[in-house]
Amino acid sequence: MKEKNYLSKIIAGMAAFAALCHSVPTAAECVDEQPSASAGFTAAQIESSPLKPVSYVTQLVLSASAAGTQQKIDVSVSGADGKWQYSNFHFYYDSRLQLSLDPFGDLYVEKGSASEHLSSKYQADPTAAEKNDDRNGWDGFLFMTFPGISPGRDGVIFSIYVTIPPDAKPGDIYPLDLEYKAGRSYRDRFMSGSQTEEDQLMEAYFFTRGIYGPDNENSFRAPDWDIASVSALADIDPHYDGYIAIADEKPYEPATGPAVTTETAASVTTAARPPAATTSATTTAKPATTTTTATTTKPATATTTATTTKPATATTTTTTAKPATTTTATTKTIPASTTANTTKPTATTTKTTARPTTTTKTTTATPTTTTSPVTTSPPPPSHTAKASGDMNSDSIIDSSDASEVLMVYAQVSTGENISEKEKAAGDVNADGLVDSSDASLILSYYAYVSTGGRDKPEEYFSRI
Repeated sequence: MKEKNYLSKIIAGMAAFAALCHSVPTAAECVDEQPSASAGFTAAQIESSPLKPVSYVTQLVLSASAAGTQQKIDVSVSGADGKWQYSNFHFYYDSRLQLSLDPFGDLYVEKGSASEHLSSKYQADPTAAEKNDDRNGWDGFLFMTFPGISPGRDGVIFSIYVTIPPDAKPGDIYPLDLEYKAGRSYRDRFMSGSQTEEDQLMEAYFFTRGIYGPDNENSFRAPDWDIASVSALADIDPHYDGYIAIADEKPYEPATGPAVTTETAASVTTAARPPAATTSATTTAKPATTTTTATTTKPATATTTATTTKPATATTTTTTAKPATTTTATTKTIPASTTANTTKPTATTTKTTARPTTTTKTTTATPTTTTSPVTTSPPPPSHTAKASGDMNSDSIIDSSDASEVLMVYAQVSTGENISEKEKAAGDVNADGLVDSSDASLILSYYAYVSTGGRDKPEEYFSRI
């Protein structure tokens, strides 16, 4: 019963999203010529959105000693808890940062607490190089989510692990950028998939107010305490969303309150009191002397150096070991289609005619053999109404088609029948089933065209 309820939820969500791609003209069609981030809404409408999600990308200042260390970069969201399922994010990072890979040497992006119950997919984005300029080179990837066990939450959406260049020096800045992108056959998303205006406004708000970019009226600026540590951050591009920076050579010691003075017999040291620390006074009398040693806060230490840690990891170097991840690759073999030779059997007819004169005549037909020509061309498709993978007949293969495949899969899994047209359009791997593997392939194609691929769906799927 629990599984059936879950599948019913998937069906409802998929149906709503599929309908959205067909019937909502007010917020730009799902497929449009370069749809804008505002999706057709006015600034006043976007500002009135009941849901106002915003993103946060890591902003981290490290000391020069962090050169060569591994650091974690998070992309988070707030203001949309339980209100989103579908998302497409184009994320870019300074190419000098070395991205950690999975055990097989492939791109590794870790889901966070906000997306852990959603299905997801990611792929390297070769178009990142188009962002290169005289200041920075770029690498990047596409991260996508779609319905899973439950909707997306507030929190970390995804994380990556990068290694700081071993030659990093004071004042270096490694920018991070979350960018809205769209084309004729794709656009970035952040939505639940419902048909409500609230859902569409939430998406428009996120891409025009919740991230920084050309469509955003707000400009990105590093906080004052980071600028005090890395002066070059004052001039960071206003369209970026985050950074990792190396502190300037000058010491950075923000005031944290009055200092606490501790006296010893040998010296006077001023130190900041650590949180929740307890100091016990100890008096030690030396044998055969009348001199008493006063209180010391650190045994065998004459001088204590004051250390101040800036909030939000401003000068603290944190090394996070990437959790080991094992990926099991599944290979599906598609049986080859062969047209066999057909040979007509030899026909032999014996006719015997009895005459009064008792003369018998026998006639034998000449055997005839016909062989059909062998061809390696696949048989013509049994459907012509839809292209392979085009579930909604809009001539575009995208996430809405993958959603409909999953909806069909859920229907079949709960005992419902599907039409031959649905099966013919959705069975992109030609295994006789319409299931999650077909949805995954459709999403792969969607990611492919979203990152610069130009092959037609038939060409792409024929290579699978």
